[in-house]
Formats: sequence, structure tokens, C-alpha cells
Amino acid sequence: MINVNIMSVVKMTQLVLPGMLERSRGIIINITSATALFPCALLSLYSASKAYIDFFSCALDIEYRSRGIIVQCNPTKRAFSSHHPFRPPSLLPLVTLTCKHPLSFAM
Repeated sequence: MINVNIMSVVKMTQLVLPGMLERSRGIIINITSATALFPCALLSLYSASKAYIDFFSCALDIEYRSRGIIVQCNPTKRAFSSHHPFRPPSLLPLVTLTCKHPLSFAM
């Protein structure tokens, strides 16, 4: 799970960031889960890996915003699939974030 949820995000960022720096513009949009917002019982590794993506994205945005690169982390609208046995009511409804402004900036 760490390779899928953390290392893949770090490696993809390492691949795309140099080109964005050359162009002095770009957007990285990482998708995470609402479980990143708080520790989740029975999903500790999953929620911790999603929290990492959120903090990683925030840190990158602070580092690279002045160089024309926007980094966002957007949670999915639905944190759990219908077949998952653990569905805390505090997760529903979730706020859906949009990416209209950053995407129009990059075009």
C-alpha cells in the first residue's frame, strides 16, 4: 500500500516537475480520500498514506507556487465504496472541491 499510495505520487512528481520548472508553469493535482483528514480505525495504513499525500502536496505548493507551479490535493467525493463494512456517518456528506481556477491558469 505504501508503494501504491505514496511512492507512486513521489515518483510521478519527480517525473513531471522538471518540465514544469523549465516552462515556469504547471499544475499537479493529487487525488486523495477523505480518510486523510483524520485517523480512521480499521484503515490506519490507508488513511495515513492519504494524509501523507495531502501534506506532501501542501508542502510542494508552498515551495513551487512562486515559480508558477500549483499543487493541489483534492479528496474524492466518496471515501468508502458501498461494499466496505466501515462507513462512519461523519464522512457523509463530503464537500467536493473543484479545479476550475488552476486548470484555466495552466491553459
